[in-house]
Amino acid sequence: MKTLLLLSTVLIGNAALAAPPSGGDWNQIWNDEFSGSSLDSSKWDTGWLKLRATDGSFSAYHRAATNARVTGGNLESVYTRPNTNNAYAAYATTNGKFGTTYGYFEIRMQVTDQAGSQSAFWMMPFVDANSDGQSGLPENNTVNNSAVDGAEIDIMESKGLPNDYSAGIICDGYATSPPPCSDTRDDTISATGFRNGYKTWALNWTPEKMEFLYEGQVKHTLTANNRIVHVPERLILSGAANAGLKNNLSVGQENASGKTDWIRVHKDNEMDWGDGYFKIINRGTGKALTGQSSGYAIPATFQNGNNAQLWQVEKGGSCSRDLYALKSKAHGNYVKADDQITIIPQGFDPEVKMAGNAVCEWSITFEENDSGSDYYYITSYDGVYSSSLYMSDTHTSSTHITQAPQVTSGNKSEWQIIWVEN
Repeated sequence: MKTLLLLSTVLIGNAALAAPPSGGDWNQIWNDEFSGSSLDSSKWDTGWLKLRATDGSFSAYHRAATNARVTGGNLESVYTRPNTNNAYAAYATTNGKFGTTYGYFEIRMQVTDQAGSQSAFWMMPFVDANSDGQSGLPENNTVNNSAVDGAEIDIMESKGLPNDYSAGIICDGYATSPPPCSDTRDDTISATGFRNGYKTWALNWTPEKMEFLYEGQVKHTLTANNRIVHVPERLILSGAANAGLKNNLSVGQENASGKTDWIRVHKDNEMDWGDGYFKIINRGTGKALTGQSSGYAIPATFQNGNNAQLWQVEKGGSCSRDLYALKSKAHGNYVKADDQITIIPQGFDPEVKMAGNAVCEWSITFEENDSGSDYYYITSYDGVYSSSLYMSDTHTSSTHITQAPQVTSGNKSEWQIIWVEN
């Protein structure tokens, strides 16, 4: 399923700000306007201070917490050179505090770095707070020529060049031989004048595509199945002081590499989930919705890789744009909110009609992000139940869902929808 993408810009003062694609139901789930006097420690961590590379006697890629400074409504990234052999740049990440899968990510910043320095707004797989991410691989990631299990996502990476920057992905870590995912390693994008004043960069990330934008215009797109990331990723704002900086920054000197006005993350409640298959996992029990039946109930079992636990979230066709159908991979039938009794009937695991609006009964609404996991409410819109009723993991035994949706609005269940395969 493909959807038409319409991009818009909003004018505030003299700045053109990128906005989420029109036609969706967007809500902002995370932001930082940098309006305080210091970096918000509830949102950011600055603990990645390790040396990443060297060039002869000059150390490169040192990052220091004190080089990320909030002042005048901006986050200033500062380069410092305390001695002959070392230079430091700023680094801040949301690792351990915020990470998400899919959405619209945007930044407004002024890039002023010079030769030998670099500014970047990028993402990496959300891992535990103790991981420094030095290898470029998330936990349990394998070198498999695929971004599905995580990748470095570069929304904007300057190169010290006057009119070019990079955007794209780097998957399978930073191996050099053979180059992993060499066909998608950052695309060089021409953007004349991007260093003149504040500009906006954005990523529109869905289960079907990753679009990289500059000033509201798509500049680079990835659509191949193994080039789309399907795991939570964290935000990173950083500079890099490489060997060329020793010719442009004297010992004891400081230089601002750029100013970030704001960073914002949006979710679309009317997202096109694409043609992939997902597990729908209950937040309270950790069990996955499955099409395997027992009596008149759809069991919620522990994840075991069974196809009965894989669901296609359909949108379009007979479904209106804000409604979805949950289709089982195992047998091709749909989850249906029964309109006579309070259980999902067994029938053909579950019993539904294969055509018509009978299957377009669910509204999937983003609820919250909690430590790198996205949660949704799945609400019934079947024409009999009201929209205030939710799919619930209420059960009469430890393995069965016997009420769907929950018949009162006060006992909502939250579900995590996790991409598994295409």
